[in-house]
Amino acid sequence: MVRASPKVTANGLRELDGFLSVLLSELAAADGWSKEDLVSLARTRNTPNKLEALCLRRNEEARHSGRLRALGRCRDALFHSDGVVCRGDDRHAKTLTLGWPGDGCGERPVALGLGERLPLNPVDLAWICDLYVNIADNLVRHDGNREFSERDCNSTQTSPYA
Repeated sequence: MVRASPKVTANGLRELDGFLSVLLSELAAADGWSKEDLVSLARTRNTPNKLEALCLRRNEEARHSGRLRALGRCRDALFHSDGVVCRGDDRHAKTLTLGWPGDGCGERPVALGLGERLPLNPVDLAWICDLYVNIADNLVRHDGNREFSERDCNSTQTSPYA
C-alpha cells in the first residue's frame, strides 16, 4: 500500500475542515442569521469557533470543538514538521493531544511528547472522516444531542455513512 506524505495528509484534513466551515456558514444563513452576523461569521477562520457560534445560537452544546482543535494542531504538525510533535497543546505544554483515538481506542485522549511522531494510519483517517460526517449530519438534522459512536480503532468495517 502506498502511503501519502504527511503534507498531503495534512492538506486532506484541511479540506475536511474547510468543507465543515462552509457548511457552518450555509447553515447559519438557512437559520436566518442577519447579514451583519453572517459577515462576522464569514470572518471567523477557525472552524471550532464557528461551530461554537452556530451551536450557541441554536442553544446546543458544541461538544466536538475541542476535538476539532486537537485535529487542527495535529494537522499543523503533519504539515509543518513532517508529523513530528514540535509544539504542545498550548504555549508551554510539552505534550500534544491527538484528535483521534489512536492506540488508546477509548474515551481518554492520547497525548504525545515533544519529538514523538504522530501515529496516523488508514483506520485513524477513516475515524476522522466519520467524525466530520457525524458533526455535519447532526448539524443538518439540527439534532445536537445525538452522540457520535466511536468505532473500535481496530475495526476493519467500512463507515456506516458509505
